[in-house]
Amino acid sequence: MKVFRRWGTVVFFSTIYLTICPSSKGFAHDTGQAYIVLGESTDLGIGATVPEKAWVPMFHKFLESWYLAPSADLHNYSVFGATVGDILRDQLAAAFSDIASHNPVVLSLGGGGNDLLKFIASPEAVTCLTVNIQCLARFNALLNNVEVLLDQMVRRLRAAASNMPILLRTEHNPFLKTSCGGPNDGLAQLANLVLEGSDNVPFLTSGLNDRIRDVAARYNAKVIEIFALFAFNPNGLVADDCIHPNDTGHAVIYAADVAALRQ
Repeated sequence: MKVFRRWGTVVFFSTIYLTICPSSKGFAHDTGQAYIVLGESTDLGIGATVPEKAWVPMFHKFLESWYLAPSADLHNYSVFGATVGDILRDQLAAAFSDIASHNPVVLSLGGGGNDLLKFIASPEAVTCLTVNIQCLARFNALLNNVEVLLDQMVRRLRAAASNMPILLRTEHNPFLKTSCGGPNDGLAQLANLVLEGSDNVPFLTSGLNDRIRDVAARYNAKVIEIFALFAFNPNGLVADDCIHPNDTGHAVIYAADVAALRQ
């Protein structure tokens, strides 16, 4: 659990990042077209050394050259540490306002990672390392709740704009990085299970990313697939904080965004 002893350091440097690199929503210029971002710290750009290397600004620039006007707005409402419930409560209303006043609009949504981190960091999660049925059932209940909230958000967003491209980002497993535990570490294996599920484990046949894909399929949304990309090269894509993507990781997410939109 050494990863979580670094959380205070992550929060400190994230505060510095937000102080010198405020959210782009503060610089919106209302052109009539917009890219809207709802999410958590990865969507905010944490882990990137400079804002320009975060995946959201890169994808915004791509959208201006391929889908939106060259001066399209970027409204990034992501918040460090936000859970899916936080996104629903604190970010969704602003997105609806933007959708009503902009056309066309592209929207991306990331979330669920902090919901899992908060449980994994709790004492009761340790029992899951021994495939404790009661603990796995609690994970399943948590994932059920995340799916319900995510479904509610995407359903309402789709109703607000039937033709709007909506992109849902899957989560990566940072604990696969060697210095963060490595692939043979129990915590890394548990995170794999909770993210991608397994047909052989009770209560966790469907992981967080499976549920994200299911919600996307229900509402004609696109999936930003990053789990396998990070699992293939965690040492090269995960930042030293053992949570967020580094510059290369953000570039990988950007490329996955482009691929999802072009499908």
